[in-house]
Amino acid sequence: MQLEEHTYLLIEWQNSSLSKKHQQEQELLRQQQIQQQLLKNLAHEIKTPLSGIAGASQLLTMSDNSEFKDLSHIVNKEVERLTQLVDRMLLGQKKASHVLMNIHEIVEDVLNFIKLKASHKIEFKRDYDPSLPDFYFAPEQIYQVLLNLIQNALDASESIDSPIIQLKTRMAKEHPLANEAAQAIVISINDNGLGIPKEIQPNIFFPMISGKNSSGLGLGIAQSLIRQHLGLIEFDSQPGNTNFHCYLPINLNSEQ
Repeated sequence: MQLEEHTYLLIEWQNSSLSKKHQQEQELLRQQQIQQQLLKNLAHEIKTPLSGIAGASQLLTMSDNSEFKDLSHIVNKEVERLTQLVDRMLLGQKKASHVLMNIHEIVEDVLNFIKLKASHKIEFKRDYDPSLPDFYFAPEQIYQVLLNLIQNALDASESIDSPIIQLKTRMAKEHPLANEAAQAIVISINDNGLGIPKEIQPNIFFPMISGKNSSGLGLGIAQSLIRQHLGLIEFDSQPGNTNFHCYLPINLNSEQ
């Protein structure tokens, strides 16, 4: 550049990590938009047969057979439960209630449930920060997120000789929510399993993308539920060391 008949060399330094982070955020946003549309389509496909089941069940209630009536009440109750689940998890409707509680209560509930069906050879380790404050979140949603992530860790570790799954909680000092929240906690799930194949890592949160023989909906739904808390799930994976990090803003108000 030239200034007052003098020539200067202007050098601009840019932090490449910030540029990379911005690209990752844009890619995540794109994935979420596609994911939301796919989940809405899936919800429609699920709710249509549920409506038919509910209609058939109501016909059974008009029967003189008491056993049919009892069965119809069970069917109606389960149809209602599944409809609410679809509305809440796939469509984001009927906002879940946020409760003031400690995150370790949910982590332990999930861990206790997982242990009921986990192989005895799997070693579970805890590394909790006992100083983490109580805050408001939807416990059933965070339960579902952690259940999906720990189940994935189990699936990735079941074929190795000495599987270890570690759950860790910390205050996130440097976190991807810095511009959205003053404070956040991070829940990390680590396993020493086979890892996520590199070819599917960029799209791991897309519905129908999975490293195992399943529908692959778990991670997409987990990310959606965390985003409803204004949080984020990040991961890094290589054979023998996979980490999923759930960032949750510390919300001290019952309204998200």
